[in-house]
Amino acid sequence: MDIKHAKEVLREIESGKIEIIKLPPQRVPSPFSHNIILVGLSDVVLMEDKRLILERLHKLVMERIQRKIAATVS
Repeated sequence: MDIKHAKEVLREIESGKIEIIKLPPQRVPSPFSHNIILVGLSDVVLMEDKRLILERLHKLVMERIQRKIAATVS
């Protein structure tokens, strides 16, 4: 872990240079969380099923992006 830069970020948060914004809970998990979800299911889900879960998560993300784009175009 990069302790030096972690401390720098914390100092900038304390000074107000970096603002923390709390977002409301989302119905669609971030793509960054997909692997964490799969690791959490590793003991109970077969490898083929993991692929299907990952495809479903990807589809949810893409649908959300398409809805956002459609809302900005309209």
